[in-house]
Formats: sequence, structure tokens, C-alpha cells
Amino acid sequence: MKTKAVKNKVPVKNIKGKKNKQAQSNLQHYLKITAIILFLFLLDRITKILILKNAITFDGSFLSFVFVKNTGASFGVLKNFNVVLIVVALLVIALFMFYRKAIPFLPFTLILAGALGNVIDRIFFGYVVDFIDFKFWPVFNVADSCISIGIVMWIILLLKR
Repeated sequence: MKTKAVKNKVPVKNIKGKKNKQAQSNLQHYLKITAIILFLFLLDRITKILILKNAITFDGSFLSFVFVKNTGASFGVLKNFNVVLIVVALLVIALFMFYRKAIPFLPFTLILAGALGNVIDRIFFGYVVDFIDFKFWPVFNVADSCISIGIVMWIILLLKR
């Protein structure tokens, strides 16, 4: 008896091809997220280093760059609770990583970059380096801006659903 050879390998190739394309797409997505987070993190670090070394000085009527040691959270809440703020920040970062697929790309990236920038300050200095002073608003930094913009974007996206 002759048996007929089955040459039905096309579906297997298609499935593998789809998986490879999906894996490549995922890799590109994570590389993009990593690149943006790294850029924002480095921008935050560089500006803080320049402020700490007095390399940036500006004192205008509307905007100033002034070094402020922030031992609290936003708007001065929880002053001198550095350990608590570090633990909370690390928990937020861990939760963001766990739920990363549920959070839109840009808000996720901005909030994570800002959280990393400020938690590094808290761990190594015991405070967050703030320096952007609009005179009518609490002093803040690049990381704070990332977090605030990311949260506002996320809320807008949630409201649009």
C-alpha cells in the first residue's frame, strides 16, 4: 500500500510567522518605552546635577531656577517621611510594571520615568531635588512634570472611553 505524504506545512509556517512578527513587535514596543524612559530619566538627572553644581542659574520675574530640598511628596505633603515615600514609590513602580498592558503607552512611560527619577533622589540624597519655580506654584522638577502630565493624560484617556 502506498501512503500519501501530507505536505500541509503552510499553516505551521503562518503560525510561526505570526508569532515571530508579534514577538518582534513586542520587542520594538518595549525598546521604544525603554528609550523614552531612559531619555526622560537622563534629562531629569542631568538637570538636577546641573542645579546641584550651580551650573544653571536663572532668576526671572515669572520663572526661576532655585535649588530646593523636598523631603515630602507633592505640594509638601508628608514632609520627612522619606522611607515611607520610597516604599510607596517602589510599590507604584512595581504595580505599573505588573499592569503595564492596561495602562496607555505614553502615560505609562511618563509616570514611570518620573517615579524612577524621584525615587533615585530619595534613595541617594534623602530628598528630591526640585528647582523649577514659577513663583505662584510649588517648586518642582522634570520628573514631577512627567508624573503630572502622565496622570492628566491617563485621566483624559479614561474619561474618553
